[in-house]
Amino acid sequence: MSETQKDTVITLDHNNTILILLQFVEVAQKAGVFLLAESDLLKRCKDYLLSGVLDAEITNTKLARQLLLQAVTKGQSRGAYTLDEAALLHKVYTFVLANLEVDLKVKSQAQAPTEAPTGAPTGTPELQSNASDAEVTKDIDLSELSAPVPLKSPRVL
Repeated sequence: MSETQKDTVITLDHNNTILILLQFVEVAQKAGVFLLAESDLLKRCKDYLLSGVLDAEITNTKLARQLLLQAVTKGQSRGAYTLDEAALLHKVYTFVLANLEVDLKVKSQAQAPTEAPTGAPTGTPELQSNASDAEVTKDIDLSELSAPVPLKSPRVL
């Protein structure tokens, strides 16, 4: 063994976490984890995030990221990743999830309604568009992507 393997340091940011998640989605796809309809939805998420291709179901970046997170969770539950891959994936998953929560907190603080005249609609047009995003999110059934993994009880001999 004349060559030594060096550890690679990855700095996580919004762009490379999406690329890493997409790589893990591809690994899970090759392992046969997803149904055809799920594969189509994930492909459209990829197109939306990387190329900005508009889609009727995937209406915002948050939804696309959430779908990718659910997809890699399903891949992990089906054993598609090695231990090292799963460790890296956990770090990426945690980063993306934390940023989704931070984005929500920042938006809610920035969009806090000010005093409005009586009878005037409260909120901004941006808040109203977020309400339509929430309606779209309710319509998409994501339960199949992140089915819970049952715990196996130890076998008594």
